[in-house]
Amino acid sequence: MDVSTLVDNAAELPSRFNSLSWAVVAAYVLFTTWFGHAMSGKQATIRDFFLGGRKLPWWAVSGSIIATEISAMTLVGVPAFLWATTGNMAYMVLGIGTIVGRILVAFLFVPAYYEQEIYSPYEYIGNKLGERARKMTSYLFMIGGALGQGTRVLLTAMVFRVLLGDIFPAWMGESGAIHASIWFVGVFAVLWTFMGGIVTVIWTDVVQFLIFVFSALVTLAVVIITLGQQGISIGTMVNTAYEAGKLHWLNWDFDLSMNYTFWAAIIASSLGSLGSYGTDQLMVQRAFCCKNEKDARKALIWSSVSQVIMIICLFVGVGLWYFYQKANIPNVGPAELHPIEVSNNNVLPVFIKYRVHPLIGGFIVAGIFAAAISSLEGILSALAEQSISSLRAAGKLKGTDADHIRQSRFFVCIWGVVLCAMASGFWEVWQGKGLIIELALSVVGLTAGGILGTFILALNPKLRRGSRALPWAATLSVMTVLAVAQHTQWALSVLILLSMAMMVIAALVFGEESKGIILRIIPFLIFIFFLNLYTNKEGAHLTIGWPWFSVLGMSIMILAGVILQSGKIAETDPDAQLGRG
Repeated sequence: MDVSTLVDNAAELPSRFNSLSWAVVAAYVLFTTWFGHAMSGKQATIRDFFLGGRKLPWWAVSGSIIATEISAMTLVGVPAFLWATTGNMAYMVLGIGTIVGRILVAFLFVPAYYEQEIYSPYEYIGNKLGERARKMTSYLFMIGGALGQGTRVLLTAMVFRVLLGDIFPAWMGESGAIHASIWFVGVFAVLWTFMGGIVTVIWTDVVQFLIFVFSALVTLAVVIITLGQQGISIGTMVNTAYEAGKLHWLNWDFDLSMNYTFWAAIIASSLGSLGSYGTDQLMVQRAFCCKNEKDARKALIWSSVSQVIMIICLFVGVGLWYFYQKANIPNVGPAELHPIEVSNNNVLPVFIKYRVHPLIGGFIVAGIFAAAISSLEGILSALAEQSISSLRAAGKLKGTDADHIRQSRFFVCIWGVVLCAMASGFWEVWQGKGLIIELALSVVGLTAGGILGTFILALNPKLRRGSRALPWAATLSVMTVLAVAQHTQWALSVLILLSMAMMVIAALVFGEESKGIILRIIPFLIFIFFLNLYTNKEGAHLTIGWPWFSVLGMSIMILAGVILQSGKIAETDPDAQLGRG
């Protein structure tokens, strides 16, 4: 079949995404559900449910890591990033750091994790620094995971909102339609995770990886063919994009306020990736499912292939930018342009709806749905595992293995509700303003640095003495990142409340020793409020790019952890003794 016959240019049609398109999406959902169930096997123990019995092949684990990393945020958010007025290929440079980070994790972190059978990096931290440290990092992961994945649920819901069009009753309004789409996406993610734990997650991820790679390639081909039908060659598009600066990708400026520079890639992205691939349960849980350390290392390193998909999506953005802003395509009506004017994030869904043959559009949306569900399955499994680990560590995990699996599935449902509620909350606050991909990446930085800093402290034998200082250091780490990321009244109020709470708790818990503790904390608080309140002569606040959030949080975590290690605050309690986590 001639592929060009599957590309339409009939903008006056109300929508090219019809029942055939939805049939393709439905067929994908049914097939993946069947495949995941068939591959799940018997989940007899929580070891099977969360570690897959440690028998999964490395290439499947690697595909699952890629599927989780890419998400709908890449397929939809990256083209929107480039389509924006100031967008270019600069996002690509951060990929250098992610590859460096993966290699470092593979050779430095993985051997430590395979010293014994554990379910999460936070168990490793607990074994080194005590139960208090395990709880703290686990809670930080839960908060960061819920924040980061909540934005991904929202993005997928926005795609379905554009494609479903007027199917929602008028009385629901835009917000009502978005909220309904959020819960639609959440239900599917819960059901797939519910079926068979991490085994189902990984094998469905493999299918989803193949689907969205195909979707990315097809989307790029459709854009090129559509432009070709207007007599526009690839060379013309590339030359115009080059002249407009859309192909610019390497910025040598050493400016911490900029997100996409060579230095942000080499320093911030590399260090941040140590956290993403080395201490984030969402990714690390997959490495734990490999047969041995060697396979886990291969799975991590080969997952660098994800950067190729990201580059493809950037070129999709180039094509969409040229199509809508430079090609002078006839019959591009208000119905097509209005959603893009509302939010750049709608550019790919709108193109699919109005410019792509229904069959191809169905495949592309199936790819977007696949990418979204991959990430959501992964975070639901990881959050449920952390909930079960907390019960097990507290001695509250009772009953048989079958009871444990039922409890795990219960937590999958609970966290599904939390993620959907988080996505709804993001929509009410954000309302489509700005690039959602930057929102998603920045909120994770609030907690990622604290977790990575704690892991680094755990690697140093000299700093294994007691863990009572670490929750204080973690609080200061999160507060510091919040101070520089949000110069708003609500953020200032949160910082003030947390500062007061730390003082009160110090007085109540440490009594006469509280004075020395407060004196150690005050310099950090002064620094935090300086970051939040300082303005220059032009009235601009101090800011840093989101890739540096993790580096800042990690640095404060390590510094505060070391300083607070001395004195009463660092004394160990029985469950925090070395080797007992």
